Amino acid sequence: MMPVRSYDRLLLISSLALVSLGVLMVFSSTSVITPVMERKNITELFYLKKHLFTVALGLIVMYIS
Repeated sequence: MMPVRSYDRLLLISSLALVSLGVLMVFSSTSVITPVMERKNITELFYLKKHLFTVALGLIVMYIS
């Protein structure tokens, strides 16, 4: 039988709040398309999707360890 893992709830909530704020800031700062980005076929959600992928990867690693 696997032992029950305990965690610090305050640390988890504050970490998730900071990650959420970071996602909001990435979206806010990269949601405007410039002509240079348009020539490279980068949409307004390109950097947000990239950031959300790394956030999801980090959450998976956090859950596993």
